[in-house]
Amino acid sequence: MLTVAAGIEAFLTVSKHASQAAAIADHRNWAIITAVIWWLIAIWEIWRSRRPAQFKVVFALVVVLALLPLGTTGWKGGEVVYRHGVGVLTANSR
Repeated sequence: MLTVAAGIEAFLTVSKHASQAAAIADHRNWAIITAVIWWLIAIWEIWRSRRPAQFKVVFALVVVLALLPLGTTGWKGGEVVYRHGVGVLTANSR
């Protein structure tokens, strides 16, 4: 939840150049999908913890597979900052 809030705050406050828009939108879209996946996993875990032990292998597989969009989102976020310079103060901006 805090990560999503920080991302929304950055999206709304960081100055952006038109050439950076596609990378920012791509990262944002992956972040939304990833957040929904992990929220669904959290809800599933809450539901699962109140039931007799079952779905252990399936649940573990889903969690491992959910690491793929999480890693992709992180990679794209790094690209936004380090390749496109979004949110980076330059000597000219001081």
